[in-house]
Amino acid sequence: MKYTLKAYEDAAAIAKTYTSAAIIGSAINPDWATSIQLDQSAFDKHAWSLGATNLEEGEAKFRANNSWDVNWGGTTAFSGGGTGDNIPVAKSKYVIYFNDLDGSYLMIPNQ
Repeated sequence: MKYTLKAYEDAAAIAKTYTSAAIIGSAINPDWATSIQLDQSAFDKHAWSLGATNLEEGEAKFRANNSWDVNWGGTTAFSGGGTGDNIPVAKSKYVIYFNDLDGSYLMIPNQ
């Protein structure tokens, strides 16, 4: 019997990593001039979160490194991702989760 061991190639391990991720949009500031930084997970460098945060009626997106070079969005409120569209936001307090590998997001109303 013979066998070969091969190193596991995790897509997350070879994917581009970012120093910061933030949510931005008219739901935060009408002129899109203010962003709110998300917290990076200690166990997964591609998972980001934000505790209960007030958002206004409007739109939002996620972006990397406080730049528009890399940004993510979606067409659906509360959860979605994978597109560059603006996310529709209803006025509420939200707990937010975001993954920069595929742009998926979950915005949980938290009243």
